[in-house]
Amino acid sequence: MEKQTLAGKKERFIGLEWLRFWLGLYIVIFHTLHTYKSISGWSGYITDIGFFSTSAFFVLSGFLLAHVYLDDRQRMREPARSFWIKRFSNLYPIHIGAVLLAMGVSTLVGYLAITEADANASIRFVLYDTNNGSSLESITHYMSNTELAVSGFLNLTLLHAWNPFYLTFNPVTWSISALFFFYLTFPWMAPRLFRIKSPFKAMVLVNAIYLIPPIIVIAYTNFGMPETGILHRNPLIRLPEFLAGILLCSFYTKRRELGLRMGRVAQSLALLFVTICIVVGVWLLRHHALPGTIYCTMDCYCLPNSRSSSW
Repeated sequence: MEKQTLAGKKERFIGLEWLRFWLGLYIVIFHTLHTYKSISGWSGYITDIGFFSTSAFFVLSGFLLAHVYLDDRQRMREPARSFWIKRFSNLYPIHIGAVLLAMGVSTLVGYLAITEADANASIRFVLYDTNNGSSLESITHYMSNTELAVSGFLNLTLLHAWNPFYLTFNPVTWSISALFFFYLTFPWMAPRLFRIKSPFKAMVLVNAIYLIPPIIVIAYTNFGMPETGILHRNPLIRLPEFLAGILLCSFYTKRRELGLRMGRVAQSLALLFVTICIVVGVWLLRHHALPGTIYCTMDCYCLPNSRSSSW
């Protein structure tokens, strides 16, 4: 991993900054490439695991925040309130601006009604979250006045990721809502996780806990509501990704203090493992080759996310 050390400052991970850029680009491709019908025969092989980018962002956030905000004694470098204000100031303007823009575009598209489908565009329009092959007509819903008011309140308070039934206004901002919850837990969780003597074992445990909800859903449900939405974006369900990033930073820090670094062989093996995970994940999503529980388990271990490629 490339890094550069600045005098009097925390080391800067250039490789992670590039990774964040490419993940952001991949999310854009994930949300757009499938709309081009002329390439639909092969584009899925590129976009099927686009949801992995969000998980990777959550892991990166945990890693980088722990690296920046924890001192050598595993304590916060500044009061929790100061940390929360900084994080909120970064998230909230982006969120509100994006929501207002999305609402304006939806309203304009519905008003202009250039195509027949455009006439249905509205800020009230939502799709119920299911993953069981339900028809578009059966999951299409237009919010009532009460639902609209509740959704507005949830978006204003960054609580909309807790709605398991449908995404509203600007759907992709559920990740900002989840991040806000992660930030609230960080000042309490991060120092305690850093004090764990064996962060690698803790990461294994966190991953095992992370597998429990999807396995339960696959074993006992038909991938309807609200379980699909809960697996997709509930901040408590996604929290292990963020915690894994903190533990990964602890693991890296402890190895660095011992003078241990990954050699070229270890780096190559790690890269090979990630590549195999991606290939296996794509293959599973394209061919549904394994039974439900095994499929879910493989997908969660290889790609830390829920199982639906539509997410």
